[in-house]
Amino acid sequence: MTLRNGLLTLCLVLTGVLIPAPASAQAPFGQPVAVGDARQILTVKSARPGSSYATLAGWVLRDGTWVRTFGPVQARVGEEGTTSRARDNYYATPKGTYPLRLAFGVKARPAGTGLPYRRVGPNDWWVSDAKSRHYNTWQVGPPRGRWNPAIGERLADYPTAYSYAVAIDYNRSPVRKGGGSAIFLHVGNGRATAGCVSVSTAQLLKLLAYLEPGLRPRIAIL
Repeated sequence: MTLRNGLLTLCLVLTGVLIPAPASAQAPFGQPVAVGDARQILTVKSARPGSSYATLAGWVLRDGTWVRTFGPVQARVGEEGTTSRARDNYYATPKGTYPLRLAFGVKARPAGTGLPYRRVGPNDWWVSDAKSRHYNTWQVGPPRGRWNPAIGERLADYPTAYSYAVAIDYNRSPVRKGGGSAIFLHVGNGRATAGCVSVSTAQLLKLLAYLEPGLRPRIAIL
């Protein structure tokens, strides 16, 4: 850092404006990651452009250094790989860095789960109807005209994939209609996803125990 840049940063901090360090200087992830205030990051890297095969690893910030503390393990992403232009009906996983705040599942909360956990009930839906004001949110049905049930997921209808899952806060705040919805980290079946990230049941259970809400975890899809 030059003297000029150092003085500028000091002035900004003293005036209440905090300028984060460049993402590329903060983490050994192979490319810039917008870590924000996260001290725990999951990275998902495709094997190659357009591939649905990927690796997932977990990192924790210790004494200013990112240390890998989970994986890498095999993961799958969308049929079309990853994309920076996600949208409805395009089976690619959105690139970017997103908070992980909520775990859920058809099955009961596993022991050791750190994130808040919501048990799926028979009328729980994730709305993907872009014409609905509830687009890309969890709602309790029946729909009754609030959304088109043919455009969305009744979560209980996916007892394997959503046996355990973590919601990825993609396109959540603000919500962009048609920009893609229902993006989760969930249990996989060995095949490509429709835009989510999937791992085996065993690895998902390990991740539920691994993620610590106090570390403000995020997932970085690269």
